Amino acid sequence: EASRKAADEIVGAAAEQLAHSSYAASHREMLHWNSPFNRRRLTAVLADPDRLVRAVSQASRHYRVARNRRWLERHLTRTLPAAPYVMYALQHTPEAGICSQAPRWVRQEAVIEQLAISAPAGVRVVAKEHPRTFGSRGASFFSPLTDLPNVVTCHPTVSTEALLHGADGVVAVTGSPGFEALILGKRVGVLGRPFYAAYKGVRLLDHPADVYAALADRAWRPDTMVEERREFLAAYVQSLFDFGHGDGPRLYPASGGERWAAALRDVHGFVRVHGLRPADFESGL
Repeated sequence: EASRKAADEIVGAAAEQLAHSSYAASHREMLHWNSPFNRRRLTAVLADPDRLVRAVSQASRHYRVARNRRWLERHLTRTLPAAPYVMYALQHTPEAGICSQAPRWVRQEAVIEQLAISAPAGVRVVAKEHPRTFGSRGASFFSPLTDLPNVVTCHPTVSTEALLHGADGVVAVTGSPGFEALILGKRVGVLGRPFYAAYKGVRLLDHPADVYAALADRAWRPDTMVEERREFLAAYVQSLFDFGHGDGPRLYPASGGERWAAALRDVHGFVRVHGLRPADFESGL
């Protein structure tokens, strides 16, 4: 019951929590911190001989990122698009969630392109760049997308929550915006098999274009699946483990190992008690 109560709190304050969560705040800070022109970052690098040597050895990369960021600042929109549209939030790469779990969809520009060329008349595809990757992908990545008349490429400063609220549907590979959209009761199609693919309100896609057939299905109404969503989120909350936070350079607290061991024992015990096997799950994980 405590988990169900927590699920109710998540859904009840979803819009505010998603916009003001520490996760969202870290993404906003990330955009500024990763800039090659960030004075605090430059000062920290200059004060550390080892970091300075590494920075000099990667001078060509830093130049490329700075050049890409200047191009992106001029060409990515900062305004909310008009509906109707399908949203795709670009994932940071390289990253284990997409590279190892869904390698078929690592070329995300192909995902956006396929969404665009398969979209019904009048429906646009909104692609938002990830703040952590901002500058790594430049004109060579985005120019072919901006040439497509029904594609809108958004700057990372555009509110993800506002984009999710206005979307007819959300397509994700393994990214967290798909989970955020689920919380809001939006229609979510996934190409990978993230943990939230187990939720019955999510559609599993074999190809990006499959989302349009799913959206045309009037029976697909995750906004009405109130109790199902509550139970799924309660199970999600109950599956979480608090490993704590370290101080200074320490990522995990001194008791981190004990907490990891306790979590592993709990999970393995749950698997044994219920006789669970990968084949029992639609995701196959």
